[in-house]
Amino acid sequence: MKALLETRMIGGDPPESFQVHLGHELIDSHVIAGRMEPLDDLYESEGYNDVFPKDLMNVILYDGHPWAVPVNIHRSNLNWWRPSKLEAIGATEAPKSWDEFFTMAEALKAKGIPAIGVAGGSGGGDGQTMECILVSVLGADGWRGLFDGSVGWDDERVTQALEILNKTWDYAEPDFLSVSGTLNNIYTSDEGPAMLISGDWMNGYFKSVEFTDYKWAPTPGTDGIYLLLSDSFGLPRGVKNRENALNWLKVCGSKEGQDGFNPIKGSIPARTDADKSLYDEYQLSAMEDWKSNTLLPSLQHGAAAKQSFLLDYDLALNDMFASRDVAATQAQLVQVAGDAEFGK
Repeated sequence: MKALLETRMIGGDPPESFQVHLGHELIDSHVIAGRMEPLDDLYESEGYNDVFPKDLMNVILYDGHPWAVPVNIHRSNLNWWRPSKLEAIGATEAPKSWDEFFTMAEALKAKGIPAIGVAGGSGGGDGQTMECILVSVLGADGWRGLFDGSVGWDDERVTQALEILNKTWDYAEPDFLSVSGTLNNIYTSDEGPAMLISGDWMNGYFKSVEFTDYKWAPTPGTDGIYLLLSDSFGLPRGVKNRENALNWLKVCGSKEGQDGFNPIKGSIPARTDADKSLYDEYQLSAMEDWKSNTLLPSLQHGAAAKQSFLLDYDLALNDMFASRDVAATQAQLVQVAGDAEFGK
């Protein structure tokens, strides 16, 4: 879809709007190229400057202008764990550190239960899990440093994170190299893993299939951190039906629109005036965490870095599935980070 979108945008036949992640995915791919209209007038007329929180506005704005309307906030650093699986080893809550995770994983393995779901057959590799591990090892400042040039991808903490990722695969489902996609069906099956590192779109999926054997926690070592991403829609220049496109953006940003969409999607609204009676237990807890946690941009979902680096990052991790070679993978990441010229 991104390739098709690029073709249409370059060819002068843009869609009236399209879903895109806030941050670098939108800015580097389309805003800097001059393909989008700024939305200052819309933000003023609809009062979005007053209902979108300041920390989110920092992601929305580029060169002083808003370029898209967020429909939600997703969190990527979540560990979805199954009480029915962990009770087999006498555990009643999720691991808070990676050391604790591996202790549990070893006990689960002895019971014949995969500790973690892994999609080793998809092109994205395990970028979602890796970003959570990196944050746990580097902390908030170190994570930001990877993208402003103050922390190198050759840092020993990146080595440590890769080693943790590599080790998790020893506790995945036996055929993980042939598994692709979001692991939805595998996770909810009787033979599924005890834990899955994924975002809160899983909350929406679980509700859609009436699956109830799950709880959630921040991924190990990331308590107090909210790795954020946001689905959003913008306005390409030169669309054929501009008024209709603006009306669509008004729906996306409206209280009614967001309170209609997010309870089903599993995410929380970007607006601060949501009707909380419409949201479930997870979403209410996420709203509280959003207000109190340190907010960091997700790499895997387009907020932290340009799309070209994300593609190279995913390919490097995907190569590691086959090689299990941490040093070679880190060297690959150092090279592609140099190509991305972070901090310049």
